[in-house]
Amino acid sequence: MISQYAAFMQGREVEREARERLPALLASLLGVDDVSIEVETSNRDGVVEAAGRVWMIEVKSSSGPGSVVGAADQLEHFAAHVGRDVVPVLVVPYMSSAGARTAAERGLNWVDLSGNALIRDGELFVHVQGRPNQYSQRGRPASAFAPKSSRIARTLLLDPWRWWRQTDLAEIG
Repeated sequence: MISQYAAFMQGREVEREARERLPALLASLLGVDDVSIEVETSNRDGVVEAAGRVWMIEVKSSSGPGSVVGAADQLEHFAAHVGRDVVPVLVVPYMSSAGARTAAERGLNWVDLSGNALIRDGELFVHVQGRPNQYSQRGRPASAFAPKSSRIARTLLLDPWRWWRQTDLAEIG
C-alpha cells in the first residue's frame, strides 16, 4: 500500500509535469498558438485563458473513478466561487476507461498528459483517443485482486498443501 507521503509526493510530481506540459498540449488540442497557465498557490488549481474561454484546471495523479468524482466535485465548487463563466477540466497522467466513463457521467472535461482528451463547451468539441499511456508503471500490481495477482492467489488457494516454487507459479500465471 502506498504511504500518504508517497501519494503526496506523486501528486506533486504530476502537478509539476502538468504545469510544464499542459500549455503546449492545450495549444495543440485547441489549435491556438500560445497558452499560459496561472496557478493560484492557495488552492493549486490552474486558470487558463485560451481560445476565447477561461479554463479551470484540476490536476490529479490518478484517473480512478473515485478520483474523478472528487475532481468533479472540486471543480464544481471552485467554478461556483469564481464568479465568471469557466470550463472545468480534469488533467491526469493517463485517463483509464473507468475514469473516462465516470467523467462522462459527470459531464466533466478531461485531458491526459499522454495526449488524449474529451472537451466540450458550447460549439467546441475536442475528442482525441487512442494515444498510448506514457505513464504506465512496471512492477507489482497495486492490488492482490488485480487480474494477474488473482490468478496466483486462486492457484495457491486451490492447492494449499502443495509447496510452490516461483517458477511453478510463473508457468501458471
